[in-house]
Amino acid sequence: MRRTLICLVSLLAAAAPAWADHRPGHPTPPGHLNRGNGVGVITVPSEPSVSVQIGSFRFSLDDRNSALAYYHNHPGDFGTLSALPPGIAQQVARGRGLPPGIARRYAPAGLINVLSPVPDGFSLVIAGDRLVALNIATDVIEDVVDLFGN
Repeated sequence: MRRTLICLVSLLAAAAPAWADHRPGHPTPPGHLNRGNGVGVITVPSEPSVSVQIGSFRFSLDDRNSALAYYHNHPGDFGTLSALPPGIAQQVARGRGLPPGIARRYAPAGLINVLSPVPDGFSLVIAGDRLVALNIATDVIEDVVDLFGN
């Protein structure tokens, strides 16, 4: 009897903070007591929330060196490259969209062949003097290599 009484008091003491946090008219957070029908029911989320970064691509150090070497050994494959204006060059960065008005060309096939395979959903483009890994679906820059080596 005494053990039952101690268990009951402990259970009520543990549940008191959950009852104090609930405000009428607000949804009950997952894992808290639901007092809606007078019965203490613990609600548990049906699916755990998971944050997943979909699609990410970075050039490896070997790929960066291979791209620079290929550019210096085969400049004719790239046509005429000119440095981007400083304001535009700052906008060509990871996690940003390619600025409007910048001419982009697909990277030469020879360069693509010397680099590691690019995952589906990404393309390699030349924007000014930069080799850009671009997410095709979102048009967001994933990584950049400055071909002039600056």
